[in-house]
Amino acid sequence: MRKSIWSDVSAKKRHIETKTGGGIHTGFPPTEIPEGMATEMRNLHSRAYPHMTTRPPRDTAAVPALPGGEVRFFGVIFGTTLAAVVGRTLYTLADGGWMSEGTLFAAATGRVYAADFMDWVVFADGAECKKFDGTTISAVGTKGKPTNAKYLATHAWHLFSASDADKFLRYSAVENVDDWSAPGDAGQELVETTREAYAGGIVAYGGNLLYFKRNAMFELYGTDPVNFSLLCMSRDIGCISQASIVEIGGILYFMGTDGVYRYGGGVVPKKISFPIQKYVEGLDTERAEAIAAGSDGERYYLALPQKGGSTRIFAYDTRLGEWFEEDTAPLIAFASHEGRLYAADSDGTVYLFGSGGEAVQWHRISRPYTFENSLHQNWHRIFIRAAVAEGAHFTVALSPWAGGEGFRTVATVRSSGQTVIEIPPQLQDAPQMRVKLAGEGEVTVSALEFELRARARSYI
Repeated sequence: MRKSIWSDVSAKKRHIETKTGGGIHTGFPPTEIPEGMATEMRNLHSRAYPHMTTRPPRDTAAVPALPGGEVRFFGVIFGTTLAAVVGRTLYTLADGGWMSEGTLFAAATGRVYAADFMDWVVFADGAECKKFDGTTISAVGTKGKPTNAKYLATHAWHLFSASDADKFLRYSAVENVDDWSAPGDAGQELVETTREAYAGGIVAYGGNLLYFKRNAMFELYGTDPVNFSLLCMSRDIGCISQASIVEIGGILYFMGTDGVYRYGGGVVPKKISFPIQKYVEGLDTERAEAIAAGSDGERYYLALPQKGGSTRIFAYDTRLGEWFEEDTAPLIAFASHEGRLYAADSDGTVYLFGSGGEAVQWHRISRPYTFENSLHQNWHRIFIRAAVAEGAHFTVALSPWAGGEGFRTVATVRSSGQTVIEIPPQLQDAPQMRVKLAGEGEVTVSALEFELRARARSYI
């Protein structure tokens, strides 16, 4: 009769689990990782390359802080110049400093919107509408005025305005910022729905003009008042923040009442914000106008003001279709300038995205890794493959508990460049293990590999 026995082959090793190129693999979208498990990190699973990396730093020294006061507008004017409205004053960035261009509005509070039109930049705040030619600020309208103008857009050689105080979409005469009454040239469209009377934003897109209410969306077709046609695209989906509207790669992204939508033209917009829905539901609706968005050409950055006063920053990777939570910086406006993304916060600090000047502090806790059969195996070694930027560093800690408590630091990595860290886990008999990485500066982790010992079964 054959008898089963165990022979000790502890000197022999075989790989039971290898995460080659998988980073700190979770198997779940990053937003499904419990809060606190990953901060300041991106690309947490194998659909993304490189696999896990620190979010891009933000430089606060590239542009000086804005003058004191409420930041009402921050963006690019004339297509080339960074500008801001702080309180009543318009500023432009010149020779490394903010230069006052004069008093813009009588009021000192409330969000300001702007649009380039012909040789002018036009600013509106819902009460006043002013124009700036690079030298002089003056009122818009010698032949009629854009009543209650707040949201602005240029389309078909007309300047369009919409308001959060009435139901009209208004447009100027062709190439004339001051004529809003010319018969057959300037005019207005009454936009009525059964819900939410007033506008939430307008934008020129895909050769047409989109007009948003909070719960409805219209598209203006045509190239001249004689053939303008306003069609309703949705009576359920709208926009609650003009500053959330961003076009990336021909796709329009915007914030609706119940989440973020993407619109490619001709079809009903698609909701894409399900992974961050708890933050959408936590939106401070009293501060909806503080919602802001921008893009570096690949990511849709979104600042969502939350109940309690904080603001959450998210990045939506348009290539991967995934969201990443970044931090709680109080950003209120974004601007794309010369291929780079800038943002301003409520204190007047200006950030340059993807640049040096910030040592990002980060940490990442993995899911529990377990044995296939804990009776016959134990942990032997862990290999971590990483690229560490000059001046960056990180630590490795292990815990045998599923909840992630009781971490013990087993390695500190300070060497720069490509490196492989070999770690005896010191938890040989633990049936499971979590790995915690924490550090400062730019680090990319391309692989996490385990090597296990096993006892082999033989028969005689």
